Amino acid sequence: MKNIFLDSDSLAGGCVIVKGDDYHYLRNVRRIEAGDLFHAVISSRRYTLMVSRMEEGRIVCSIKDERGIRPVTEIGLYVYQGLLKGKKMDLLTARLSELGVLNLVPLLTERSVPPAAGESRVQRWRKLAREGTKVTGLETVMDVSEPVPVETVYSLLSNRSGCGIILFSRDGERLKTFLNTAVRPESYHLFYGPEGGFTEEEETMLRDFGARTCSLGASTYRAETAALVGTGFIRLFHNTEVISE
Repeated sequence: MKNIFLDSDSLAGGCVIVKGDDYHYLRNVRRIEAGDLFHAVISSRRYTLMVSRMEEGRIVCSIKDERGIRPVTEIGLYVYQGLLKGKKMDLLTARLSELGVLNLVPLLTERSVPPAAGESRVQRWRKLAREGTKVTGLETVMDVSEPVPVETVYSLLSNRSGCGIILFSRDGERLKTFLNTAVRPESYHLFYGPEGGFTEEEETMLRDFGARTCSLGASTYRAETAALVGTGFIRLFHNTEVISE
């Protein structure tokens, strides 16, 4: 059974109360009824819940079992994506969450289209990540950071020892060649440019930070497609499976 993700305030006196969007999802999509079991992740715990009763606007559940959450995958995946415009970033966020990415960091680059004044899309991206994870069986939702200038990423990487940093560029060595010869790190930090790619100065800066330049081959992909292809390939290459029951 797949997981839903509930806020900590859903715990109430030894039972769990499901409201809002999760209530509608369980009632109208999952067709949950009294006596049915389902799984929910609340904070750092995974619960097996039984529906005690269906009420108007909420579902009251008893707790049948609980345990700590399990790792997302065998290897940590972190994605740094040059900010995309329109719905492209929305689509990419949802799909990366399905791949078990731990953290998505939107980057403000020279070629990024900045968000409109007063617009905050981060909460929407976090909701999309939560919805994407819901269908996978993963027990940790991908974190989505506030957008940061690409020049500041060194501070994000400075304390991450044992990680592999990959900058995707058409001029790099083949990704498969690199993975076949590199020592397997504890985690990968993957950099993808916006529409039009990183500038030469930005790529030089990222290489100075320790990034290895890799390519996805001769084909040219859209920015959002490249991030999915590269991240998905690394996950499959290392056979990073979700730990099952």
